Amino acid sequence: MSRAVAGSPGSREWAEIKRWDPRLHMTQAQQQKVGVFSRGPYGGVIKFDPTMRQRAAGGGATLGHWVQHGKDQGWVPLSTDKKVSGHWAWNDVWGKQSSVLDLEVGTEFVKYSSRRNCIDLMGIRLLVSQVLQRCMMNMSNRQAVLVADSIFNRAGVVPGIYQAILAQGTDYRMEKIGLSDIMARFEERKKPYVDVTREMVFEHERQIACNGDLALQLQL
Repeated sequence: MSRAVAGSPGSREWAEIKRWDPRLHMTQAQQQKVGVFSRGPYGGVIKFDPTMRQRAAGGGATLGHWVQHGKDQGWVPLSTDKKVSGHWAWNDVWGKQSSVLDLEVGTEFVKYSSRRNCIDLMGIRLLVSQVLQRCMMNMSNRQAVLVADSIFNRAGVVPGIYQAILAQGTDYRMEKIGLSDIMARFEERKKPYVDVTREMVFEHERQIACNGDLALQLQL
């Protein structure tokens, strides 16, 4: 990290970033319980050493894992199903290093950009639907929206109607239990109800095609 030189405006020099050490906040008894192999990249300055070490055998031509926390780090070979290609990787111990708490950085390096360089989920849905149409994919608007949400939604979930029934009554306490329990109570009480899942799905499809809104609007 470059820092300004005191007494020389406009001049900068290279400075190491001090690394956070959580052991400084431990009691002496806690420090004695921490073994040699339980320590990570703490103290000193932030530095990323090679992910693997050269073995003494073989003239240094082969690589091996580090003794301390070397698991899941270094060269990751091609998986057996060939879905994950070979690549180099850091593990959580050595790949995530934190600076000290009182580190100060110049405002010119952390200035917030006012440029609008992001897009909301509605825009993503429009782009995905256009791509699917240009690729001659026979999908409805609702299906295109679900494809977009399944890819770009953080939770990876999509909205949908699992099951819907229509029954007569005003017992709003039923809202606090699941639909399967409601149907079971109706069966016990011999109370009739109608499965309207197909009709609700068709109505949901129609409303999305008309206004593009996933919120199902019902007028009772």
